[in-house]
Amino acid sequence: MKSHIYSLFALFIVIADVFAKDVRKLCTNTLGSRSCGQCIKQHPDCAWCLDPHLVGPSRCDLKSEFQGKCAPSLIYSPTTEVRIVPQNNLPLGSKQADGATIVQLEPQQVVLRMKPGLLTYYW
Repeated sequence: MKSHIYSLFALFIVIADVFAKDVRKLCTNTLGSRSCGQCIKQHPDCAWCLDPHLVGPSRCDLKSEFQGKCAPSLIYSPTTEVRIVPQNNLPLGSKQADGATIVQLEPQQVVLRMKPGLLTYYW
């Protein structure tokens, strides 16, 4: 039984390693290396090093691969942001029988900043 669990764990590690290498290839390919915009469009895990003096073949790579190569403050990896702007309902000045103010609802704003290729759910 233990050997079966160890075998499954080893298989999981191999699959995770292959997946990580495939994602890294997306980041470091010729298209991803052209510009910051192209880099972050390649895959949600890709990041761009803003340091123009970076030593190495590519300024686009997995964020984890820049450790020791690029200062953390110079790594650009946008995050997804969902922000609801404060509600601005218009009170109509009259009150209901129970004393509650009647309001007119108007369309509200939501600010979305999404990283290319990253699925985002907001409920």
